[in-house]
Amino acid sequence: MRLTTFHSQFRAIGVNYNQVAKAIKSTFTEKKALAFLYKLEKATIELVTINQKIIALTQEFEKKMVAKINARNMLYSALAYNQIKVDDNPRRSFLPIA
Repeated sequence: MRLTTFHSQFRAIGVNYNQVAKAIKSTFTEKKALAFLYKLEKATIELVTINQKIIALTQEFEKKMVAKINARNMLYSALAYNQIKVDDNPRRSFLPIA
């Protein structure tokens, strides 16, 4: 699932939440409405918990990816530096001659 798709579904939940809350208040008696709103509140709390886990996982992933990208860039920089040195002095050999 793409992140943009997930985000749009998450927003849709918020829109549906508001519609459901209004429908519950206008359709049911106060006692039943409170019972349904309590269930809706529990589901919302669960959704918030899941969202917090998603945020934590995203931050962890970003840290790991930044570290990988930096390591690759450092490796590329070192290889490029060595290539420049070889190109500057082609007579100098970095490998031992047997």
